[in-house]
Amino acid sequence: MVELNGFLALLEWKCKGKSIPKGQRIFHEVMTRQQKGNVVFYAFGDAESMELSSFRLMWNGRLGPSHDGDLTALKHRIREWADWTAADIAA
Repeated sequence: MVELNGFLALLEWKCKGKSIPKGQRIFHEVMTRQQKGNVVFYAFGDAESMELSSFRLMWNGRLGPSHDGDLTALKHRIREWADWTAADIAA
């Protein structure tokens, strides 16, 4: 978990094909509802090799759709979130 400009981001690795346990999902829903801008990035793949097959985001208590993509695509999405936090602070 990291804090950037007052917002929290959590990166959660899951094995491909595994679901998000209910307790984690509830915690993530609460965390992302507490403050606009808090986000959970779910990376599906192999955490040890860092091979990624897809990712999802939870934002404002809602789990978004699955996106096919590799680690580069996930890093791009994380960068978009980081840029958004900076823009929100400047506004």
